Amino acid sequence: MQRQKWEYYTCFLWAEADKQKEYLQQLWPQQRVSKYAPQALIPELDKFGEEGWELVSMEPVHIGDNQDIQIPVTAVGKGFEVWVHSYICVFKRPRDS
Repeated sequence: MQRQKWEYYTCFLWAEADKQKEYLQQLWPQQRVSKYAPQALIPELDKFGEEGWELVSMEPVHIGDNQDIQIPVTAVGKGFEVWVHSYICVFKRPRDS
């Protein structure tokens, strides 16, 4: 039996509801969707799905100038919060043998 092989793809995506207003209004006609609602990612995630990519991980991140990622640090019991609308996404799809 041959093992399944996978290929992976990582990228940053930004949730910006203003760019997806019509789409979001179709899904939730009675609801006002917030400016940075994660639902704004659905059309782009769907495009990856149409290309055979499966989303395996999505985490909110703060992206630095060098495309590095900031993580929260707790010092002396006091942490800090960073509000973000950017996400790092990891996708996978079967790789042809």
